[in-house]
Amino acid sequence: MEPQGTEEWSTASAFVTSTFRVLHRNGRPVGCETIGEKIYSSPCGLGWRFAMAFDTSEPEVDIFFDADQAREKLTGHSVNVSVELMSEDNVEIDRSGVEDISITSPVRIKSLSPADIAAHPHLSFKVTIPFVKRISMPSDAPEHVLHRTLLNSLDGSAFVDTKFVVFTRRLPDGRVVSPRALFAHSVLLKAKSKYFDTLLGDNGFLESEVADLGEEVREGMLLEAGEYDYESDSDIDEDNGTDDGDDAPDGVPRATGMSDNDKTPEASLVQPLQDSTHYQGQKGRVVVIKDVAFKTMRALLFYAYTGEIKFLPLGSVKPTSGLTSLNAVLAPQYVPSCSPKSMYRLADKLGMEDLEKLALHAIRSSLDEHNIVPEIFSGFTSRFKKVKDMEMGILCDHFNSSLVSSALTEMSKNLDHEGLQQFTQFLISLYARVSIRR
Repeated sequence: MEPQGTEEWSTASAFVTSTFRVLHRNGRPVGCETIGEKIYSSPCGLGWRFAMAFDTSEPEVDIFFDADQAREKLTGHSVNVSVELMSEDNVEIDRSGVEDISITSPVRIKSLSPADIAAHPHLSFKVTIPFVKRISMPSDAPEHVLHRTLLNSLDGSAFVDTKFVVFTRRLPDGRVVSPRALFAHSVLLKAKSKYFDTLLGDNGFLESEVADLGEEVREGMLLEAGEYDYESDSDIDEDNGTDDGDDAPDGVPRATGMSDNDKTPEASLVQPLQDSTHYQGQKGRVVVIKDVAFKTMRALLFYAYTGEIKFLPLGSVKPTSGLTSLNAVLAPQYVPSCSPKSMYRLADKLGMEDLEKLALHAIRSSLDEHNIVPEIFSGFTSRFKKVKDMEMGILCDHFNSSLVSSALTEMSKNLDHEGLQQFTQFLISLYARVSIRR
């Protein structure tokens, strides 16, 4: 489940509304491949979560409310939950609710059939938690931080106090060029990650300094080959006009149609950010980013402000695979798009677990028997245990597929002696996991 937008807090009647999108394959939620295994949302409201699971009894898709982590804050309050199944046009299709539910363990609040989800692929679950008694809402809720910042700007405080210099393009010789500027407010970023608290503080990194925000970004500024810490990044444009970075494993062509179409509307909405003259004379912190592409950083800042993000499909996805990413389909055109791999890497670095989970779910939704083998052997997967474990699970799901068998055979043909030994160990581990499942 992917959060849609930010939560709606109401202190007048004391309720919180959380909205989610569901990634699915033919109506079966992504992540629910194992019967009965729950997939959880990131914490919402005062710490509660929502979950989904797939079982063999109709209707097969179950939705749960789990308030265990919010138990102390909810003690003494009567809790009831309502669920609205919404269409792509925000029209209510079905509503159900449960009152006075347990706050110690997950409670099933609704069940749907895969046909319900497949018939309305552009849908979201809207869950509202009303309270009989008024409770105090946390002052660090995302909306509260944003509202305070906006209020301060009305009183004369600058809404922009930070400039990021981020690179957009890589030359064939490996040098990274064409820097662009992104502007932000440090308070909103610090509320999202301790990393920004350090980076934008008085004792920040060497890449961060107080300077004139209106100073133009030098067009000739570049990073030598090796200075850009992320060698294969599909969010940085290649000078030859292709984006064959980390999202497209070696030998796997980038999908045509989906990625290009996703980029086209956004490109028409992006305005040049090089003109900094209206910040002339305004002091702020200027940070040169050496390991994140412009597209990824822009999507991150937008997410920090709004809670919305749009992920492009993996480059290895075939247009005919039938995989459905509601995130890519439903996200408004103005939401900046980025590679889920590039964002996962950045979210992991920043310690933003909610964003990391969203990126991981987006990666998972792009995997099937057609591309799981090259993806699991990619350099990206080797860096992150959670990604590798998730992909191993998907590989086990498709273990008997002829496509997977052929891909593994082809993979082994191009290995040297050392690589073949590692491949053998991988197969032993794979067979062991498959045997346990059986």
